[in-house]
Amino acid sequence: MRVAGAPAVLTIDVHDRPHLSRNLDHLASALDELGLKATLFVPAVLLENPSILGPLVQLTQEGHELGCHGLTHAHDESFAHLPEQLQRRKLTTATKIFEEQTGGPVHMFRAPAFRLSAATLRILEELGYLADSSVPSTRLGILSSDMWNVSCLFAPRKPYHPHVKSPFRKGSMSLLEIPMSCLLVPFSISFLQVFGLRIMRMYLTALETESRQNGKPIVYMAHVEDFYPSEHVEPKKKFNIKYFLPSRDHGFEARYLLEERDMFKIYELNTRFCSEVAARPSLSFSTMGQYVARLGDQSD
Repeated sequence: MRVAGAPAVLTIDVHDRPHLSRNLDHLASALDELGLKATLFVPAVLLENPSILGPLVQLTQEGHELGCHGLTHAHDESFAHLPEQLQRRKLTTATKIFEEQTGGPVHMFRAPAFRLSAATLRILEELGYLADSSVPSTRLGILSSDMWNVSCLFAPRKPYHPHVKSPFRKGSMSLLEIPMSCLLVPFSISFLQVFGLRIMRMYLTALETESRQNGKPIVYMAHVEDFYPSEHVEPKKKFNIKYFLPSRDHGFEARYLLEERDMFKIYELNTRFCSEVAARPSLSFSTMGQYVARLGDQSD
């Protein structure tokens, strides 16, 4: 199967937030207007809420894809630190919920906060997952919530089969790692908020140049609420010295002070950027599952 343009995947992380069902209802029309199909990563427990499951099933019927985003996405659900036995219990439960609530298998995974271990991938492979997208390769850890992780900085940039002892280097696992696009800082809505459209366009051009050379997919990450025209404005954070001290769960929280607080402005930025990339003839969008299937076809 021949594809025109650099491969690109729109990924949308779903979290338990106020008005989530309303945001999901709106997402279907927003994506339809953009003409894009997306892969949504969802914490499994959310599927047990009928008001959330309904819109998600509707999205799959319209050609979008659901992937697992952990069991709860709670602060203590860090697959980089959890014992393997507990990881297995959580991932098995999450997978069972997906299968029971959607009536079909789930093949894509993204770890909460992009934190995972070799055990995570081994368990996912046993459970039948085909791909993971939790490694923002060449990410500078100090700029993230996982600031002590230097392994991402040296992880392969192109999709790879991980090593059984490390998710950050090549090996022989059947599961495929599809790195999130990253040049020190992930190619995401957070980068767009801080640096604006002009720098984001330059970032995209750099990624597209790389993709033309080696076929690496361009993977963008946003959240459901970024597609909704909310008028909510987050309260301004008061100065606190702890924001400049590293923490295990959040890294240097001072970076959050740089993010936009007006949700409508975030919506406008994200909509404008997604509209531009959707209209870009040099990009070829697919869901993550479609991309994995295409790679399989090319290797046959």
